[in-house]
Amino acid sequence: MVMGRELTAAAAAGAFMVIAGCASGDTPDGEPVTATSTNDGAATTTPAQSAQPSAAVDDAAITSAGGKDTETHAELVGQGLVIQVADDAPQFCLGSVTESYPPQCSGPALDGLDWAQMPESEEALGTRWGSARLVGTYDGQMFTLTEAPSEPTFQSEPDGDVGSQAREQVCDDPFAAGGADYDGRSEESFMDGQDLIEAVSSDPAFVGAYTTDDGSVYNVLIAQGADVNGIEAQAQDAWPGGLCVQTTDAATRQQVLAAQDMVAEAAVPEVRATEAAVEGGLDVTVLLADEATIGAVLEALAGTLDEGDITIRGALVPVGQ
Repeated sequence: MVMGRELTAAAAAGAFMVIAGCASGDTPDGEPVTATSTNDGAATTTPAQSAQPSAAVDDAAITSAGGKDTETHAELVGQGLVIQVADDAPQFCLGSVTESYPPQCSGPALDGLDWAQMPESEEALGTRWGSARLVGTYDGQMFTLTEAPSEPTFQSEPDGDVGSQAREQVCDDPFAAGGADYDGRSEESFMDGQDLIEAVSSDPAFVGAYTTDDGSVYNVLIAQGADVNGIEAQAQDAWPGGLCVQTTDAATRQQVLAAQDMVAEAAVPEVRATEAAVEGGLDVTVLLADEATIGAVLEALAGTLDEGDITIRGALVPVGQ
């Protein structure tokens, strides 16, 4: 698939849906660039992020997602980039990662890390890094390993791309206007996808877009009441493959970006990244999805999005959940 060129590693560790109805996006993965768009129409922001909760928080859901349970020193698991700059303490990056060389990111300091046990690592310009799944305890500042690092187990899409679950094609005949022979895995498909997003994302009704059928079909979601035919024509001019344009009740991209700004202004310390989900809604990755953090995020988002448009994900979750 063309989307998902970068990965927010924390999203693979576990999710707490504040309100059901959101899906995670394939994202660019720290310090992320504010509202950086990807070719699937997703956007990520730097943590920094807070206003009155409009969503009720299910007490049981918090516990199962690593909220109340993580207030103790129970073992937690997370996966992401481990990085060490010169003689500084290694850090566990559980949010976005700047794709420079070497990469740049930050997170809890690590105690007990042996680079020789890492499943893989690379070193350049005084920085060493590698991806891993880590198990340990967290005291609010230090993540102390209780097991040796292991291979990360990020979710994969059916075509092998990493970072999200398979998504639904939203129409029965995406090739009605042609494009049946289009190769969605070709080098040109990336730029074609960028062209499509550029063509439709400026419309106030745009919600999100993603590919299916090995990248050969683009699914464009727009708000109810939007000009379906007009947006479809714009998309067809930019995209040579299969196309589906469908209305949805999800928040528009403009509404989601405004909500991201609210979270950024609130500067909730535990927020590691925010992302405009490709199917609509806002994904918020936090270090621990405990009650205080969830409440702060919901307060930041008060009055911005409907309950079904918010997903909060814990980067660290209790082992076994």
